[in-house]
Amino acid sequence: RVNTAIHIAITLDTNYMFPERLQAAIWCNDKGEGWYLPARCEMDVLYKLVTILNTELQKIGATQFTTSSSGGTVYWSSTEEVQVGSNPCKAFGIYFNSGLKGAYPVYDQLRVRAMKWF
Repeated sequence: RVNTAIHIAITLDTNYMFPERLQAAIWCNDKGEGWYLPARCEMDVLYKLVTILNTELQKIGATQFTTSSSGGTVYWSSTEEVQVGSNPCKAFGIYFNSGLKGAYPVYDQLRVRAMKWF
């Protein structure tokens, strides 16, 4: 939740170099009070529970996590890698078909899941 709050605060900076990175946090925040872009450790937990989560999401008619091996299974987290020199700003994501994690340039188009604090 803290990472999302920082991202939302950065939206006020019109000189921010990577506005693409903010879009995921804005989308999650716009869902309403308590919604946020989960951190890397939270995405790890979701991955470990994805079969149970998808079963429950299917029961209520909600969108399930994409887990097929045919592309598009990487979900963003709000955790960023420190930018060094001229390397592009990166953030961590996780493949929901394998659990593989990596840091990806913020302009990559990956999936997003919002979480709600309760």
